Amino acid sequence: AAGFLSTVFERRALLPGVLILLVNIGFGCITSFITLYGQEQGIYQVSVYFIVYAVVTLATRPMIGRLVDRHGFRTPGILSCLGTVLTLVLISMSHDVFMLTLAGVVAGLGIGTAMTVFQTMAVASVEPWRRGVATSTYFVAFDVGIAIGSLVGGGIADALGYSAMYLIISAFPLIACAICAKATAKRG
Repeated sequence: AAGFLSTVFERRALLPGVLILLVNIGFGCITSFITLYGQEQGIYQVSVYFIVYAVVTLATRPMIGRLVDRHGFRTPGILSCLGTVLTLVLISMSHDVFMLTLAGVVAGLGIGTAMTVFQTMAVASVEPWRRGVATSTYFVAFDVGIAIGSLVGGGIADALGYSAMYLIISAFPLIACAICAKATAKRG
């Protein structure tokens, strides 16, 4: 059983997996509920959030590799988690398309960067012949985070509303920030 487990799971990719899982709890809430939240707030151009998020992510991704090469994982990891927290807080306060657009910009810098930084961390944590398994471990955590976000976020939104849900869910990437800061303190 242990031999089979090592072929599908890389324990050295656990840290970046946990970090992206926590970030993606927020991402899952955004992708699952932002349209409903927009309707509740009378914002019908919610697609602007996703367009801006995609453009900012696309524009900044080429720079993330250089940033990691120059500064290690600590600074970009912490900043991306904080950007995710800020994204969720901004969405929770959004009452117009301008606020959602601003949240999309911050999400591109936060969530978009986190995805790249933590995947790079997973791949860099292993020998070349284990990169596939490390990537698989990372993406399993990635998907589990989205699933948890959708499930937990739905329960919170049902009980307290969407605005409160986004605010409460921002605690998860904040926890990721603390874990990243502690785990990368000596490694860089």
